[in-house]
Amino acid sequence: MAASSSESDVAPILQVAHTSAHMRRHCHEALQSEGPCIVLAGGTRAERQQTFGTIIDLADQNALQFRAASLVGERRKHTQNSLRKVFDSGSEERALLFVDGLDTLLTWHHVDEPATTDEDAMPSTAEYFFQRVESYLYPVVLGVDNAVHVDALRQCSPHLVITHGSPEGTAV
Repeated sequence: MAASSSESDVAPILQVAHTSAHMRRHCHEALQSEGPCIVLAGGTRAERQQTFGTIIDLADQNALQFRAASLVGERRKHTQNSLRKVFDSGSEERALLFVDGLDTLLTWHHVDEPATTDEDAMPSTAEYFFQRVESYLYPVVLGVDNAVHVDALRQCSPHLVITHGSPEGTAV
């Protein structure tokens, strides 16, 4: 139940029950950081939602939550517009954001994605999302159904990663 990190710049990974005092302490510490990012990985949506409830209690601020599947559109510009609205709304309200089911966003392919990467091309949807997370001034909680996506979310420099169930496992 102890946090583990191999390097000082790597977020602690906790595998604990959502009510654990240990988890609450680590969440409280993460929320004290500038622009904190917390990842909830694996488990069921209900388990992640319950852990998010604990984080809301600790943050003591407004919270907005979204399912990634509701933010993706057929074209990149539609998805990026939805993401922009999410982060802009959050900024206006100085809110803690929770985006769950990010597996969808991380694996989504738009009909207008270029075949090659060009320096002048628009960023991919995942890159755009990571840029928005990094520039957001308030807490962000990111949820993934399958813990294998935690490595992709390391681009957001999370302050804390909380796994539900097996760290390698998928939602039950």
